[in-house]
Amino acid sequence: MITIRKHAFFIPTTRQCSAPVESALEEISQYQLEEDETVDFVLLEQNRDKISAANGRALKEYQKQYPNISMYHIYAEDIDRFCVSYLVKTRDMDPEEAAECFGHVYSYGMTYNRIFIIAALLGADYIHRRDSDVYTQHIDGRNLSPFEMEMKYLGKRLSSVSKKRPDDDSMVYMVGGAYRGNWPISYQDIAAKDLGIVYKLIKNGRPEESDAEIVDFVQKKMVRGCAEVYEKDKVEHYSKDMVEVGSQAIYKVFQYLPIPPAEQTSGLDYMINFMLECSDSPIVYHNRRVHHVYTDERQGQRWNEKYHIGLAEYRAWYPVNKKLKDVFSGSDEKDYATISLTMAKELEGIDWSSIRSQQAEMLHRMSDLYKESGNDNYIGAAGVIEDSIDQIIDKVKESVSAYKALLINWGALMEYASKSSVKSVCRA
Repeated sequence: MITIRKHAFFIPTTRQCSAPVESALEEISQYQLEEDETVDFVLLEQNRDKISAANGRALKEYQKQYPNISMYHIYAEDIDRFCVSYLVKTRDMDPEEAAECFGHVYSYGMTYNRIFIIAALLGADYIHRRDSDVYTQHIDGRNLSPFEMEMKYLGKRLSSVSKKRPDDDSMVYMVGGAYRGNWPISYQDIAAKDLGIVYKLIKNGRPEESDAEIVDFVQKKMVRGCAEVYEKDKVEHYSKDMVEVGSQAIYKVFQYLPIPPAEQTSGLDYMINFMLECSDSPIVYHNRRVHHVYTDERQGQRWNEKYHIGLAEYRAWYPVNKKLKDVFSGSDEKDYATISLTMAKELEGIDWSSIRSQQAEMLHRMSDLYKESGNDNYIGAAGVIEDSIDQIIDKVKESVSAYKALLINWGALMEYASKSSVKSVCRA
């Protein structure tokens, strides 16, 4: 009897996204699946509105064009309702606490956790993700498909797919690429005027690294990286800091490790990247970069303030992440179910009074650098950050509490999802 390896390919979105969807479906359709492989495509909508309805109509047309690909149009609210109901009724979680884990708010962490739940509903051990502001490059008429690289390496022993690592039997839990075009963090406008301020801003969030390491990071990941021209395939087996959430694939780890469900906070959806790096697991990075294009909404003042508050909240997570790094780094065995519970215990023991001054110092420094940029958008965001420092720090504490509860209940929730089905959870 053949064991089917089920893959699920996701695009989470809040916007009209026909070009990224078409790009993703082209990736899938051009890959020759093995007899024991299947791939489902999922468009995950944050909202149920006119835009999502238009996306749904477009997906029905794509289904006619690609009849061999099973496609699902799923709404976040349906996944949230399923998870909250289970956590409250079966796990005796307080309804408000459950809503902190799966609530109808914009959260990078919740978005990824919904993807993980849907993968369980579909019975998929492999997930592939593209964000709704990326699409593949075409070189001389060829689709430069990251999916092909993901399928080659994901879920394989490194020794079986790399001639350079014949004795390394480590499992590949993550494969991914990076961006070409707009940077993964919206500091390009500052960089155009004063790249030195960008170095200082990044240093503020990575204080343990030397100035030379910060320069190398910014150059490799953003300045040179996002302008890189593809010539031939290149692969790194133990990559650090390069794989972007908007073009990555994960094998099984998500079944044990959820993402912090903090509202609006940027960067937390890289938690699994962070965990794998700290635990010295291979992360296979390829250079088939996807085009990354900032959407028009990024030009608005309201979006700008929310985005930079989200970055500030991530800065305030630094002392928390530092404690979690000790958990990841101290684990010789890659038993991620146990690591998840150890993380919850570590979060329980945080002395908030001892780290509050460090959080406040990082936020003040970030605000000062924004003012130093001379850019009106950043100066405006600096004022909002300064006025919100206590609220930001308090919000981190609340988010950590929700994350701890989610870590404790995640294994049971994923098992429950794996025994349910998409059709039983999602409305049309």
